[in-house]
Amino acid sequence: MIALLLVAAQALDSLRTPLLRRIDVEKRAVWFLPDRYRVDSAGTAYVGTWQRTPPVGRLPAPPSWPTRTGERVPLGLGIDLVLVPVGNATVPGVLSASDNRISLLRPEFRPEDRRRLQPLDGQWLGLGRHAAIDTLPLAGFSGVWAQGDTDVWFGLNGGFSGGLGGLGGLVRFNRKTGRVESVWTDELLQAPVTGLAVSDDALWVGTTKGGYGQPGRVGLLRYDLKTSTWRRYTAENSALPGNLISVIAADGDRLWVATENGIGALDTRTSAWTVWSFALGLDGDTVVHELVEGRRPPDDVRAGIFALMLRLQVTAREPFLRACLGVATDRFAALTRSEDRADTLAIAALAQPPLVPFLVTALGRTGEPRYLAASALGRLRDPQLIPTLRAALDSSAPAGTGAVATALGLLGDSAGYRWMRSHLYVGGGWNVLEFVRAAARLRDRGSISQLATLLRIGPRGDAYAALAAIGTPEAWRTIAKEVAYPAEKRRLFEDFLHPPPAMPVPDSAFRAALGANATVIATNSDDPIDVRQLAAEVVVRLGRMDAASRLLGYYRRSQDDYRLGNEILIRLTGIDAVPAPPAADSTQRERAYVFWSQWLRAQWHTKTAAGMRAVPLQQGDAALERWRQKWGHADRPTR
Repeated sequence: MIALLLVAAQALDSLRTPLLRRIDVEKRAVWFLPDRYRVDSAGTAYVGTWQRTPPVGRLPAPPSWPTRTGERVPLGLGIDLVLVPVGNATVPGVLSASDNRISLLRPEFRPEDRRRLQPLDGQWLGLGRHAAIDTLPLAGFSGVWAQGDTDVWFGLNGGFSGGLGGLGGLVRFNRKTGRVESVWTDELLQAPVTGLAVSDDALWVGTTKGGYGQPGRVGLLRYDLKTSTWRRYTAENSALPGNLISVIAADGDRLWVATENGIGALDTRTSAWTVWSFALGLDGDTVVHELVEGRRPPDDVRAGIFALMLRLQVTAREPFLRACLGVATDRFAALTRSEDRADTLAIAALAQPPLVPFLVTALGRTGEPRYLAASALGRLRDPQLIPTLRAALDSSAPAGTGAVATALGLLGDSAGYRWMRSHLYVGGGWNVLEFVRAAARLRDRGSISQLATLLRIGPRGDAYAALAAIGTPEAWRTIAKEVAYPAEKRRLFEDFLHPPPAMPVPDSAFRAALGANATVIATNSDDPIDVRQLAAEVVVRLGRMDAASRLLGYYRRSQDDYRLGNEILIRLTGIDAVPAPPAADSTQRERAYVFWSQWLRAQWHTKTAAGMRAVPLQQGDAALERWRQKWGHADRPTR
């Protein structure tokens, strides 16, 4: 077996696939190295070797790419890679130690190359069917190179995304002549080059996912240096473990290829592959990837278990692994198949009785371990856990303690809710929502002032529901005063016009607050028209004739507002109501009619040639005629 280092231990992607960046070939071993490596509690650095050579303290420095002008990266045989200032940019170049001559690496397609590109469809690269591919620029360098007998090869970072990017390929520098030229094939146009290796008379090219077209499907390419022909290896037409290649290296007649699904060794003489797959395991207290010979599918169950092991910061890792393998393992597999509900799935996987000892230990930590452990314990609904959860409530409110309080609430213990109310921080956070829901469940009158604040800043809908569940006159007055967003305004007006069974009879303070708010909303152009119509209907239902003149003065701005003006005045006067609305007694009807007739008269006198106002004015005039017929009023606005 080959032991490999787990690179980014907290990420599910790296649990499935360790990202290897280097393959160093030595006489006794082949080293597989990630971009970073971890050290276990004993101080042992874990990297991968083919012959499982014990880890060493100092690893060889990798070849690199210059990052600033003046820096040299040796390419071997008396030449260095440098960055040369050209205008406002820097361009890679090859510096010859013998004569200090610099050859700039500024690849360009030859005219015959451009002609070959013309027939290609731009839609293949995600650029649209009519994109002129032969005019597109070449991509930048990907940072990989390989040394041949007479040439140095450089890879380009090909691919397009969102219309940006460049055409991929290779750049060849001839040490003898100093000539720089581009070498490409169709598959490289939209693929970043991640690895280059020269073996005998062939150049091997590793690629990975990049841009549109056929991302991640290029795989491994072989370029015959004698015949200038290409051959392509993929996971579909060969034993290559995967098409996303991170690094390659030549080792005599063997070519090593690191992919997302494992490592492959190709015998370049016989074209036979030897393949190792990644398998998660433990070496002491260190999570490692082992390479198991053969092609195997990813183990989603182990990936899920190790993800939870790292998220909970479990120290007793071997017992935890055994306990997880003895319960419902399908829950762990689900973790690797969905990222949208990562926390929900993690809590469901952990909420199993054999894992309780590990969850109790995680309660002593802060942040994510405490949150996941408490949430899982609460889901078990075991009253015997109440003392343990109470002991985890901390007055200093470290991260994750809100989940402990929530768990106590699920177990029917009020200590958790009291903690939430005293430690609620306004402005967001997952425990705010839990507090609001608990307040609704307990119908806690003491939380009304806090819910009033949350009704303005969020979670607004849940705060409204909590206040409605409390249901006292004070709670409804709070809603009437504090609603500030269309969804809650609409809900309030509909609740008033069509009261739910639990809604108390509105008192005078509620009616006053609601009327004042509705009068403002009815004339607020920032609110949707349906909310303003509801507000106007509330004003009518409350019999607030003092608001009529304000509403009439406002509805002069758009066709929608003219219609709304007519609707509210029809409601105010009770013309189309049989019988008339309770608030529309004769005096109020008379006052509303005067307002309305004066408003219509003014509009007829100021109407312009634009037809926008004509229809609603005619509707209003017809409504006045219905008024005269119903109530016997003789007055009509004159024009």
